[in-house]
Amino acid sequence: MSGKIICPYCYTEQKLKLMKKICISDGCEENTKNTKFSAKESNCPKCGSNLRYACLNPKCGHSIEKDELECKDPLPIAIIGARYSGKSNYIAVAVHELQVKGNRFGIGIRANAATASVYSQEYEAPVFKRQVPITTTRAATKKNKREPLIFMLTTGLNKGKRGTFPLSFYDTAGENMEKSDLDTEEYVGYISYAKGLIILMDPWQIPYVKDRLGGIIPPEAKNAIGLSPYEILERAIRVIRSQTKMKVNDKIKIPIAIAFSKIDSLESGGLLEDGSCLTRPSSHIDEGKYSKLEHDDTNSDIMSMLQYFDEDEAERFLNLTRNNFETYSFFGFSSFGCGLTGGKLSQKVKPRRVLDPFLWLLSINKRIQTTK
Repeated sequence: MSGKIICPYCYTEQKLKLMKKICISDGCEENTKNTKFSAKESNCPKCGSNLRYACLNPKCGHSIEKDELECKDPLPIAIIGARYSGKSNYIAVAVHELQVKGNRFGIGIRANAATASVYSQEYEAPVFKRQVPITTTRAATKKNKREPLIFMLTTGLNKGKRGTFPLSFYDTAGENMEKSDLDTEEYVGYISYAKGLIILMDPWQIPYVKDRLGGIIPPEAKNAIGLSPYEILERAIRVIRSQTKMKVNDKIKIPIAIAFSKIDSLESGGLLEDGSCLTRPSSHIDEGKYSKLEHDDTNSDIMSMLQYFDEDEAERFLNLTRNNFETYSFFGFSSFGCGLTGGKLSQKVKPRRVLDPFLWLLSINKRIQTTK
């Protein structure tokens, strides 16, 4: 095992030699007391179950599985966004897309023990079996903190250097981003230690879009009083700068993918330009590589779209992004590829561009091939 690991739950780096072990057996007295054992110990002296290493971060302390400890170069990716931006549905569909199409990029994915049943029952079943959207994510509290979904991702299956690492998805409630900076630091502070950040933006909260698509926007989303895309991004910047104690003139090194959801509704509402690349699937999937040409076209079309909605706000949003992040990119996607009829999906799930933000992060971290 390597000398240093990154905890897949809080994303902090720590030295393996300093870590202790804990018992995770339900009902065991040593588990209840959170007793710490030497790393040399293998089994709990009380119940005999296998001990696991525990994260050193006092705000975390989570047990870590053996596979996660053995990975030398993990890739923690955080997903955040406002209410109604579709985070849970995005995660449900993105994981499913990786399971189905990952081999085209030499990628394999499997859930860890704790995640397998949660993903199957709470994410896959509603969307792909019952064909209903996932309801609003429950906000984290001090007594009820949310656990990330953790998958083991293997790259290089087709050719190149093979590597396996834990991939963590936190399905963060929008309320935890919108209440205050302190609330965000408490429950979404892990974003400061991520190696990639996907921030989902709800175009329905843009005044121009809300006015023109009012008839198809559900009342709860239409009447929601929350932060704008600009305010969500601004809060994330403040939290990252505060937690990492950055110098005022330094840019954030975490690559950020800014992804606008529900582009199928923008297309059906006539709010996308004719010929926009956002109206079709991206070429990355067919090529089995991340296409730089497709990447550039997407960025251009997203900026044109935002300028069409509100030129001044688009420029303000772009300036905030490029003034604070070293590496950034814009995306548009649709998790379902269709609207709802009577609370159910109007057709079988046909995602559009869902994997693009994730593939970009893999590409710039040199986990998949990139082509011009």
